[in-house]
Amino acid sequence: YSRLFYVILKVLRDKNIQYDTNGVGDYELLNSYTLGSTDETHKRLIDMIRSVQTYGNEKLGMTAIIDYIQTHYMEDLYLEKLSEIFGLSPKYLSKVFKEETKVNFKEYLINLRINKAIELLKKNKPISEIYQMVGFNNRNTFNRLFKAKTGLTPTEYKREMEH
Repeated sequence: YSRLFYVILKVLRDKNIQYDTNGVGDYELLNSYTLGSTDETHKRLIDMIRSVQTYGNEKLGMTAIIDYIQTHYMEDLYLEKLSEIFGLSPKYLSKVFKEETKVNFKEYLINLRINKAIELLKKNKPISEIYQMVGFNNRNTFNRLFKAKTGLTPTEYKREMEH
């Protein structure tokens, strides 16, 4: 059991997964677990493994959410819709999304849409079509957000690319 505890503790520490140690260091924790009864040792092992599994499931879940956004960015996407699709509360999804991406959902979606718009501008698509192709319902909103992100309006950006 000592080796198994050591490996699980190492994974918990390496992945920065929170686990209740009751305020003791790894060595004391390891000794207290391996010196307990067999039932208690099994219970502690299972709790630690579940902590690792939960961490893995969150990472896999976030990958699926980001993949979904990357595929459906042009649709009417909002946090509540994603929460419903993935069976998470909006508050929880917002928290883990920001932890994973370092920006909130709305900012991530805007950045993605603007980057996709830039790709389409480079392919010489008309601006009058681009804003709808990347998921903006309103050209004025698209122009305002595009300028906020790039420092140029889409028209100015297109002119700059041509020179």
